[in-house]
Amino acid sequence: MESDLAIASSSSSSSTMESGLAIASSSSSSSTMESGLAIASPASSPSPSSSPFASLLFPLTMGSDLAIASSSSSPPLLFLSTMDSDKGVLLPWIHKHLMVPWNSLEKGRCCGRSEAITDGYHCEECDFFVHKKCSESPAYIQHPSHSDHTLWLQSRPNGYCDLCGRRTVISYNCETCEFDVDLYCAKYPPPEVMEVSETHRHTLTLLKKRTKFDCGANCGKIGNYDEFPYECDECELFFHIDCVWHPPEAKHTLEFTTMDTGERVSLPWIHKHLMLPWNDTRKGDCCGRNEAITHGYFCKRCDFFVHKKCGDDSPKSIQHPSHSLHPLWLQITSNAYCDLCGKAIVDLSYSCKICGFNIDLFCVEYPPPEVIGNSEMHPHKLTLLKKRIDFDCDAKCGKSGEKEFLYKCDECEIAFHVDCLWHPPEVKHPLEVNHSYHSLHPLKLHMGLLPDYSDGRCRLCGRKIDDRLFYHCSSCNFTLDMRCVLHPPPQSLLDLKAHDHRLTLLPRLDSFTCNACGLKGDRSRYVCFQCGFTIHQDCLGLPRVININRHGHRVSRTSLLGVVNSVCGVCREKVDWIYGGYSCQRCPDYVVHSKCATRKDVWNGKELEGVPEEMEDVEPYEVIDENTIQHFSHKEHYLRLHVNGVSYEENKRCRACCHPIGLQYFYGCIDCEFVLHQYCAELRRRKWHVLHNEQLTLAWSETDCFWCDACHRVSNGFMYKHGNVTLDVRCSSISEPYVHPSHPHHPLYYIPPNNHQICSGCNKRESYVLRCIEDGCEFVLGFECATLPQVIKHRVHDHPLSLCYGEEGASGKYWCDICEKESDPKTWFYTCKDRRASLHTKCVLGDFSGLMPRNIAISWEAMLNNSVTRPFCRECKSRCIHPIIVKDLGTLDAYICSKECMIKVLESIGL
Repeated sequence: MESDLAIASSSSSSSTMESGLAIASSSSSSSTMESGLAIASPASSPSPSSSPFASLLFPLTMGSDLAIASSSSSPPLLFLSTMDSDKGVLLPWIHKHLMVPWNSLEKGRCCGRSEAITDGYHCEECDFFVHKKCSESPAYIQHPSHSDHTLWLQSRPNGYCDLCGRRTVISYNCETCEFDVDLYCAKYPPPEVMEVSETHRHTLTLLKKRTKFDCGANCGKIGNYDEFPYECDECELFFHIDCVWHPPEAKHTLEFTTMDTGERVSLPWIHKHLMLPWNDTRKGDCCGRNEAITHGYFCKRCDFFVHKKCGDDSPKSIQHPSHSLHPLWLQITSNAYCDLCGKAIVDLSYSCKICGFNIDLFCVEYPPPEVIGNSEMHPHKLTLLKKRIDFDCDAKCGKSGEKEFLYKCDECEIAFHVDCLWHPPEVKHPLEVNHSYHSLHPLKLHMGLLPDYSDGRCRLCGRKIDDRLFYHCSSCNFTLDMRCVLHPPPQSLLDLKAHDHRLTLLPRLDSFTCNACGLKGDRSRYVCFQCGFTIHQDCLGLPRVININRHGHRVSRTSLLGVVNSVCGVCREKVDWIYGGYSCQRCPDYVVHSKCATRKDVWNGKELEGVPEEMEDVEPYEVIDENTIQHFSHKEHYLRLHVNGVSYEENKRCRACCHPIGLQYFYGCIDCEFVLHQYCAELRRRKWHVLHNEQLTLAWSETDCFWCDACHRVSNGFMYKHGNVTLDVRCSSISEPYVHPSHPHHPLYYIPPNNHQICSGCNKRESYVLRCIEDGCEFVLGFECATLPQVIKHRVHDHPLSLCYGEEGASGKYWCDICEKESDPKTWFYTCKDRRASLHTKCVLGDFSGLMPRNIAISWEAMLNNSVTRPFCRECKSRCIHPIIVKDLGTLDAYICSKECMIKVLESIGL
C-alpha cells in the first residue's frame, strides 16, 4: 500500500491498494482496490455492508499514516482513524461535523454521564460534547445481557436503553431484536437485585418499567418516566438507579486532586466548569459563610466562588457526633436545609443516605451548641430552637429571621439569629484594625445595623454593606466592608489595557465622570495625574474585544467614541462621544455604552482579544442553478423556486415555520412534498438574537417538538437553539430595529422590562416584549402578537383574512363566527375584505399552528381539523374548533383541542 491505512488481522491475509483502506478478518482473505474501502468482518457478526454504519465510512478522505493490527478475538475500535485538519477532528461515527479537542465537566452526549477525566471532543456548531473515553468504544461487542447476538454501535437519538430505561444518543444495538444498551450500561450494567446498599437496608429489585416516582433517597429529583427505578417491596419505596448503584470503577473520588489547565482548576464535585484560583471575602457558594482566609476558586461564567478550605479539605465521608448512627457522605444537595442551623444549603452538604439528615460544611466543623449559657449579647441562658420560623432578631442586626432556626431566651421571650450569637473562635475577627487607607484612627468592628448617618456603602469599592460584620470609624464616617479590609485595592497600578500611564487611587468621596464609561461616580476613583484620565475601579477590567447579541460583528473598546449625535445600540439612549465605549470597526456609526455592552443579558462574558474571528456563516443551501438549490435540511432532493403571489396556497405548508405557503414565493421539492418559504430557506445557519447572549444555531428534527421561549408556542419546525434556549424561526427573525405594520411610524426595540408588560395587541401580560422608545409612546408588543401572520386563510370565509389592529372608536358588539362568542374590538382580530368579520386570533390559528399536520411526535399526531363533523376534545369535552388539533395515537378518537387541554392531559398521566 503506497499510502493510507492498513489494518491486518493475526492470520494470513494480504491487501493491495493504490489509495484507500483495506481491513481483513481472521480468515484468509485478500482484497484489491484502486480506491475505496473493503471490510471483512467476523463470521458471527452482521456484515458491515448491511449495517447502517457502512455508508458513514466511505466518505472518509484517506491520508492517515496510521497502521493497526487486530485479532479476531477483539473487535475493531470504533474510530479506525481521526482526520485532523486546521479546523478540528472528524469523528464520523459519532458526529457529522468537525470537532475540536475539549475539556468540559458537562455530561457527555455520548453516555449521558459526567466524567472526572474531562478530555473529549466538542462541536461548536451543535454544542455537542463527547468524552474521549467514549469515542474509543469498539464498533461491536458481545454483551452478557444479550448474548444471543452481536451488538453494534449506532447513533440512536430516539432509543431507550433496555438496562436502565434512559433515552440514548449513542448505544449498542441488536439489529435483529432492536435491543439497546447505552455506553455507560455496556460497561456498568445495573444489577437486577441489590442485596446490600448504602442507601436502603432492604433488598432492592430493578423494576424494568419507566414510571413516575418520588426517590426515597431524598435527592430532590423526581423520577418522571425517564428511567427504570429500583423498588423495595417491603417499604414500597422507589430509588433512582444512580442513587443506589455506584460501580466501584465509576466512583468519583471525593478527596479529589485538582487538574490544572493553565491558570484554571477543575473541581468536578464542586462545580461543572473550570475555575480560577481566587481571593475573595464574600460568602462562599460552598458553605454559605464568610471566611477570614479568603483563598478559593472562582467560576467567572457563573459568578460562583468556593473557599479553598471547602474545596480541598472535605473528606468523602465522615462520622459526625450530631448523627452518630450512620456515616454522612459529601454530595451536591439542592432544595434542602441544614439540620443543625436550619439554613438553606447552598450547594454541598454531608448527607445520610438512609435518614435524609443534612449538615452544611460550616456546621460540620462548627456545630452551633444546643445551649449557650454565657453570651455577650444576652445575660440569660439561650436555647437553640430547631424549628424554622419567622421572627424579629433582638440583636438589632437589621435583618428579620425568615424560616430559620433561632436562639431563644425562655425568661425574656426574645430571639436571636444563630450567627448573631454563635461565633466560633477560629473565625473571630479583630475588634480594631489600622488600615492603610485610613491612618488617622483605627477602624472598629461593628455588627448589625449601620449608623443612621452612614450612606450604607463601602468607602473604597462602593458596594452596599449587606454583611452583619463591617469596620467603621465614627469620627470620620468612614466604612469598609470585610472584603476591602482584608484585600484593599492597590494604591497605584499600571494597566495598559485601561490606560497608557500609571493610575493612582484617591480614597475619598468625590464626584467625577468616568472616562471609560461616561457615567458618574462619587468615590475612590483611579486618576492619571499626567493627563487627567479618571476611571471607576470596576471599569479597569472592561474587556477589549467582545461579541454582543445586538450586532452581527465584534465590537471593540475605545477610549474616545468620537461619533457625534449617536445612540447606544443596546439601551437606545444618547451616547456622549467624548467618553469611552464600544464601537464596530466595520460599521462606523454603531456604538454602545460600556456598561450596556457588558451586561449579562447582552454579553456572554468572553474576552476575544487575540482570538481569531470565526469564518463567515455557512450558507444554508448549495446553489444548483438559477432556480434550484440543495438545502441542508433536505439533502436527498433538490428544491426548485416557485413564484407565487396571485393565488393563496393553503394546502402546502413550509417545513421551517409550519405555516401555509400563502401568497409568498417558495422552494418546493422536485421529488416529494417538502416545501420551504423562500425567506425560510435563506435563514442563516447561525445568528445572534436579543433574547440570548450566545450565538444560536439553526437545527431541525423530524420527530421532536419544542416550546419557543419567546412566544411559548409549540412547534416541530426549524428552531434556533443554544443550550436550553430555543426559538422558533418566526421569533428568531425579529431583530432591531423592528418595524411592525401596527406601529409603522416608530421602530420597536427589546428593552428588558423590570416586570411583565401589557401587550398592546392582545392586552395580556408578557415577559418578552418589544417597545417603542419615543417619548410619550407606550406601545408594547409581545413576541406572539409580533409574529402573527398578516394574511391567513380559514374555512369560515372564502377569501383570505387580514389582521386588524383593533378599532378604538368601535361601537356595538363584535362577534367571532368561529367560537360564536363576543370579541373585543380594541384587541387584534382577523377580518375579511368587507370588514364583516371579527375573528379571535386564537380561533383562527389555534394553539398548534406551529405543528406540521400528519407529523408524529412521541405518541401524538398533529392533524387538520377539516372533517365535516368536528371531534370532541377528550379533556374539555367541547368540539374542537381550531384548524390543527392533535390526536393520541394510542386511542381511536382521543383528540386535544388546545394548549391548556394538552397540559391538563400531560399532568393527569404524570408528565
